[in-house]
Amino acid sequence: MKEQNIESSLITTIVNSEAKEIAFDMVELSLDSVLDDGVLKDIPVIGILAKLYSTGNTIQGKIFEKKIIKFLYETEKVKKSSKEKFNQKLESDPKYKKKVGEHLLVILDKLDNTEKASVLGRLFKVFMEEIIDLDMFQRLASVIANGFLPDLKRLNNYEPQIQWSSFTSTSLSNLGLVHRSFVKPEKFDENGKQLSGSEYSITKLGIELLNLRVI
Repeated sequence: MKEQNIESSLITTIVNSEAKEIAFDMVELSLDSVLDDGVLKDIPVIGILAKLYSTGNTIQGKIFEKKIIKFLYETEKVKKSSKEKFNQKLESDPKYKKKVGEHLLVILDKLDNTEKASVLGRLFKVFMEEIIDLDMFQRLASVIANGFLPDLKRLNNYEPQIQWSSFTSTSLSNLGLVHRSFVKPEKFDENGKQLSGSEYSITKLGIELLNLRVI
């Protein structure tokens, strides 16, 4: 049987309803334990990664495996019926399957911390459940990869009311999640507390991300 490449192996692990469950204690493994855990190597994609990084046992390899473990922990929560339907779609269109697998690997590799991998896993879960399409998944996955996670977690502050200009507002604006709705000079009191400034409102894309409840 032809040996799977890493993107095919990742997709296989995601959609295989009989795959080994990613338990919470696996998610909490330290980086020192990741590549050395024989149980994890039984998971197809982890086994391939272990081979790729076995010669150097690198920090980069450990971090990437940790991200995949966190990602898989979230996708394991997809119902079996949704996994089967998703798998049928992938198997009927090899080019689509390759596109999805490659995009996942690129985004996972780009993530600057392992917590984002959990967010990406929850986002992929709603994609598998057909709540969003591939274009929206790719768009929001790019937002997650490029965003500063603490700022992304503050996005819900912009839904009930507008917010003034700040590092967070600028960051979220650059991601397309909020926009500057009113330009106004910044004013501060004698203690440095901001009294006024340009106002930022949440965008349609920002509302979409909030409604998915993945962050």
